[in-house]
Amino acid sequence: MSISNPIFIEHQNKKLKEALANFATWATKHIKGDERADAQTFLNHFFQAFGYEGVHEAGGRFEVSTEKASLNNNKGFFDCEFKGVAIFEMKGRGKNLNLYYEQLQKYWLRCIPKPRFAILCNFDEFWIYDFNISQMDEPIQKLKTTELALNIDKLAFMKKGDTTKINWQNNQVEITEKVASKIKIFYDDLETWFIKTNAFTKEQVQRFILQCMLCMFAEDIGLMERNLFTNLIEDCKNQPANTYDLLKGLFEQMNNPTNQGLGRFAKVPYFNGGLFTNPVAIPLKEHQLEALFQMAIEDWRPVRPSIFGTILEKMIENKDGSHYTHENDIFKIIRPTILQYWEERTNLLETYSTNKEKANYCKTLLDDLRNYKVLDPACGSGNFLYVAYQELKALEKKLIDLYKTLEPTPEHAYTVSEVSSKQFFGIDKQYFATELAKLALEIARKKVVDKFELDEKFLPLHNLEHNITCGDALFTPWHPADAIIGNPPFIGGKYIRKELGDAEAEKLYKAFKEVKGQVDYCAFWFRKAQEHLAPRCGLVATNSVAQGVTREASLKYIERMGGVIHNAVSTQPWSGEATVHVSLVNWVKQGIAVKQKMLDDQPVASINTTLKNEGDVTTAKRLKSNLKKSFEGCKLGGKGFIISESKAQEWIKKEAKNADVLKPMMDGSALADRHLALDFVIDFNDMPIEQASQYKLPFAHIKTTVRPVREISIEKILRDYWWRFNRVRPPLRIALNGLSQYFAVHKAAKHLVIQTVPITYLPTADLTVITSDDFYVFGVLNSKIHRQWATAQAGTLGVGLRYTNTTCFETFPFLWDAPEATKAKIRTIAQELDAYRLQAMQSQQIGITKLYNQFFEEPTSTLYKLHAQLDKAVCEEVYGWRYEANKNYNEALFELNQQLN
Repeated sequence: MSISNPIFIEHQNKKLKEALANFATWATKHIKGDERADAQTFLNHFFQAFGYEGVHEAGGRFEVSTEKASLNNNKGFFDCEFKGVAIFEMKGRGKNLNLYYEQLQKYWLRCIPKPRFAILCNFDEFWIYDFNISQMDEPIQKLKTTELALNIDKLAFMKKGDTTKINWQNNQVEITEKVASKIKIFYDDLETWFIKTNAFTKEQVQRFILQCMLCMFAEDIGLMERNLFTNLIEDCKNQPANTYDLLKGLFEQMNNPTNQGLGRFAKVPYFNGGLFTNPVAIPLKEHQLEALFQMAIEDWRPVRPSIFGTILEKMIENKDGSHYTHENDIFKIIRPTILQYWEERTNLLETYSTNKEKANYCKTLLDDLRNYKVLDPACGSGNFLYVAYQELKALEKKLIDLYKTLEPTPEHAYTVSEVSSKQFFGIDKQYFATELAKLALEIARKKVVDKFELDEKFLPLHNLEHNITCGDALFTPWHPADAIIGNPPFIGGKYIRKELGDAEAEKLYKAFKEVKGQVDYCAFWFRKAQEHLAPRCGLVATNSVAQGVTREASLKYIERMGGVIHNAVSTQPWSGEATVHVSLVNWVKQGIAVKQKMLDDQPVASINTTLKNEGDVTTAKRLKSNLKKSFEGCKLGGKGFIISESKAQEWIKKEAKNADVLKPMMDGSALADRHLALDFVIDFNDMPIEQASQYKLPFAHIKTTVRPVREISIEKILRDYWWRFNRVRPPLRIALNGLSQYFAVHKAAKHLVIQTVPITYLPTADLTVITSDDFYVFGVLNSKIHRQWATAQAGTLGVGLRYTNTTCFETFPFLWDAPEATKAKIRTIAQELDAYRLQAMQSQQIGITKLYNQFFEEPTSTLYKLHAQLDKAVCEEVYGWRYEANKNYNEALFELNQQLN
């Protein structure tokens, strides 16, 4: 019977329900709930309910150490790993699981590889966290052990490999996106009715929406009487003429510190906080009241401010609002820059011998924590600040609880929560974004107070007008802070003038005169963060921050100023709106000790300014012996130069001399898939127009397809010489003369693979061409020795690298004068590798990328064996070094580079 058969599935589900019901009965009867004594027995029985013999038999293991993810002694053990699926952390029966999320998150962050799920369990409840979803501190599902059998759909992930979409009960992301979408529709309608008729300004309408949002939050999270705002809107629906007066009356009462206890709003508390200082009321139409009512009856408690603001901000600005910064990525900045510092300080508690000494140190930590300031100079709608605030409040709660256990007569000031949203600062260009950030911080405050049951008065709201300000951070003084975090705007260097305008661009370049070249916008933020007095910084940037002129202006500048990068992600796809690959960089200022350095989740001894764990080889010199041997391919400058093979053969058949100017084209796509049919290119090289015109059919085609485009070009040379390529590359053509073939590599490929190309094929600008036909050269370039060097020298583009001849080839210490016997040995292996690759691609009808994806890491494959043989031969025969498969030879290559002229 097929496993997809409904009858079979129903039978399996019935068996699982019975097994989980029996598990719950057994656990209630036989398990006392002791974390150490009962955890493994409990989990073994839980796994058995899903048909496994036990944890080990399912591929899991108990008491998993995290020490491999740490260079220091700060290791831990989590209770169980279900490899590739989930980790489990058990706590004693009756324990408040809210207090252990941070510990669970630490364990998950140190897992290599990281599973999707993490579970906290106190024997009576399972709290499930789905780290694919951006709500890291809140479980996506809470299940009582006694109710597991009624929720088997929520446990589909326990059937290893089951990727069924689970309908989570507490998916705050879905709820938030739904509510934000409704707000966007409401805003668009108000904009049509009121902004465009000049009845209200854009800022007034936005302020009105923020006031309504806070009211909807407030009545659902206990800041005002339940359904007070909802009922008010319902009354307005019945009598629309009263809308303006009722809303105005509510908002003014929320700004009234002396409530008289009279009238409809007698029970409304004083909110203030800046939002209601100048309240805005709008006389809504009937359909607008209905829309507002539908939003008000939503449950706003699970709406997640850390992403809600970003979604809504992008929607209001008519950008794609479906993307936001995932909290996983926010933590990759906040944990190394802020939390690691506080962990190191709290760990010092163990150095004190008496409770009195520990209690006094707790008080010192609390004093310092309450004066600790965090700045996000590109705060947007405040998601980085929101998460940082929650984490510091959680830390304060732990310190308060510890202090109470250590001090018999605790001082009142150290038993109440005082970490405040007033300790957080932000700057952003967008008014609406800053207002959202203020609101997000205040909602965060309420959520944390409730979550940890803190002794803290919530109202009135804090006035954050001087904390979160609207302005251009690059030309605005930054508030003093202990940590700088954030995600500066993504603008490529060559697009700054277009995005900002001439006036702003000139202002920027004038203010940063020492910055040379077309650096990405983020570089200026890194510089200003380094110049700030904050001792610790963590920023997100496009991965160009570790490349070229942008690296020189940012990370190299930090290094020259004494900064030390201690935690980084070299490159990853960004979870936010921009479709880019980013780097996440955390650094400390001069004189601050760093106990541990982490690069791409791995402990390392050092991190250089190219975000690699090795000596910085980017200062290697270009070698004279390598010059004029590698080039960029021809830049066509128009699709009209490209024709099909059939068209080329047709023209040659009509007039044989057309073969002089019609050549097979080798571009990146053709190089990647060698079994595909090639396009042809019309190449007049540097012919004068009189000569080119003698090739009638090709010339007529260029005249029709290329000339109209060239005539409006801003470059005079392109207008005048419209029949020629944009870049003809005479030096390349000269260097190719007399060769039987040449070698080429795609400048932006996932795998660094040098390939052979017939000499008759014209290379285009997305290829780097090595003008040699010697398989000795081919072999060295395809070896690990050159790959490692090129990877360190190259820029990155997405998941691949950007191979350029000046940085990767011309700096490489090539030993051109190796003994002939050595060259012959390398040639033999290289020719075998080339023949194998061409044959494999042709026979399997696949490209080079797929071939390498499938077999490059497979020890039994021919591809793997040939590369291993080549790597060893180049290392030992050419360079005379002992070969080690896992060794990086770049430092030795750098020394050799410095010795060569």
